[in-house]
Amino acid sequence: MDPALYSIVKQVMKLPQTVGNVVLTKDLRTTMADGTALPSDHLTPDGDTDAPLILVRTARSAG
Repeated sequence: MDPALYSIVKQVMKLPQTVGNVVLTKDLRTTMADGTALPSDHLTPDGDTDAPLILVRTARSAG
């Protein structure tokens, strides 16, 4: 996710400061029932920890 966009999302959702390192996997594709492939970025904590899931949906260009 673009750092500027992440900053805005973090402020709007009132997310806490990031603690520790995260692993970013960009442009994962999920195919919907109608065949449309939706891109997404997946951030997970680095290491073996339990963490909640936060789903953020935004409109964006695939270009």
